Amino acid sequence: MDIFNPKLQTYINTLSENRRIKYTIKNDMYSNIVNVLKSKDMSVSPRFKFWVKETLHLIHIGSSELVYVKKKNLPLITRANIFAKIAECHSAVGYNENNSN
Repeated sequence: MDIFNPKLQTYINTLSENRRIKYTIKNDMYSNIVNVLKSKDMSVSPRFKFWVKETLHLIHIGSSELVYVKKKNLPLITRANIFAKIAECHSAVGYNENNSN
């Protein structure tokens, strides 16, 4: 992770300012997204509410609530969980440091 986070930040810095904000979702924004999807009364901009409702939806799995991207039907991953999710995917496909590819 010591290498991953600086490289991720370097890449994010190359994006336009509008894309930077939404490229990686921080935990507080994720909470706001969940609240908008639950129709809780909040003080967020109408533009943010529109973006959330047009782009994302809430999935209930057991007692968990997950935010999914509508277009691709994939879970929204917060910035804090990106590295763990990538590691999980690598493990799931059998990739590890000993592979030569």
